[in-house]
Amino acid sequence: VGSSTLSSGNTGKYHVPGMAFDDNLDTEWHAQCSPCAAEEAWLGVTVASVVRCVRWLQAPVLSGSGVRSVIFNIGGVELAKAPGLQGGRWEGLQYAAAAGGWQRIC
Repeated sequence: VGSSTLSSGNTGKYHVPGMAFDDNLDTEWHAQCSPCAAEEAWLGVTVASVVRCVRWLQAPVLSGSGVRSVIFNIGGVELAKAPGLQGGRWEGLQYAAAAGGWQRIC
């Protein structure tokens, strides 16, 4: 993530957002809330360049835990949403102007 600014909706000793972006699949960020209300737990990345693809890897979603959707916002405006996620594999969003904007990739 380089010189990007990281933020999250929940922080604490085991909840720093850098744990999600440290290139180490053995570390993780997780929310302090459990269960969490919709959009209560979030991670943010502020970048200074153009973003054309966003990918994430999360643990499999079990009943009552894990993220089920990812919302891509810029300046508080929702640009794309990937709902119904199950985790356990790489998932993401990619920008394709010819296809009408942000598209889900798996």
